[in-house]
Amino acid sequence: MISPPAAPNPAGSPATTSTSGQGEDAVKPALWQLFRMYFLDTTPAVGGLTGVHKRFFTNIWVFFLRKPMETLPPTLPKLLDQLKAEFDVLELPALYDFLEYIIQLHSHGETEHFIADCNGLLERLDSPYRLVAHHLALVTDPLEREMIETVRHRLNHHNLTAVRQHLMAGLTHLSHPAASDYHLSVQASTSAVAGMIKILTGKEITLGQALNDLEVPLHLNRTLVNGLTSLHGYAHTSNGTTHALLDDPHCGPEEARYMLVASSAFINYLIEKALVAGIRFQTG
Repeated sequence: MISPPAAPNPAGSPATTSTSGQGEDAVKPALWQLFRMYFLDTTPAVGGLTGVHKRFFTNIWVFFLRKPMETLPPTLPKLLDQLKAEFDVLELPALYDFLEYIIQLHSHGETEHFIADCNGLLERLDSPYRLVAHHLALVTDPLEREMIETVRHRLNHHNLTAVRQHLMAGLTHLSHPAASDYHLSVQASTSAVAGMIKILTGKEITLGQALNDLEVPLHLNRTLVNGLTSLHGYAHTSNGTTHALLDDPHCGPEEARYMLVASSAFINYLIEKALVAGIRFQTG
């Protein structure tokens, strides 16, 4: 069996903002139709479940729905009926968790078409969520989503694993919007910037000090350097990376989303300047 992504507990998922438009009644049947079209209708209906299809649905059955493996329906028609029954009782937070789960479980070319169709559906239903980097997040602007996706691919390409992990943690905490998660999202996003700075300078120093060190070798503009330093309000203490927003009781999704997108753009800018200056990263 393939290693599945970590599955949430459908019965204990965190509270999720409902769609501001047509709501759960419209989201659920539409998502079911997309799931059926992309994953069920492409599965052979004759004979028992085999190969990749069996592994895919076994992971959903055992690791997401948390059902005994021996109760997995052996044929597609029976599986269709059972999955539809399970799908119908999922509340919206668990439904969104399911959407994330199957995307992370079934990642290949066709999945990108599924993601695009899901985002189109969520937009039509005026949902505050969109799928970005295989996570459902409070990022509806297509340019913001494109920036996050772009830097994620670049970090993967250059094997900048630690920076990517911090940045994706910022996205994940924005994907599950319990009140305290917004602060964690900000912290993870700024930690991604700190990680990129450490790679380029070999030092654990403040953003201002790092940009001063990088200004000449990367040919950074002084005015831009000053603006970036002020923009991030970045600080480094003995306790690690901190940010003024972390102490703000009003830190919400707007601040977390801003820091995620701004940090993504900043990291992308530093990678581009480093490449132009002749710095080479290891590529995957």
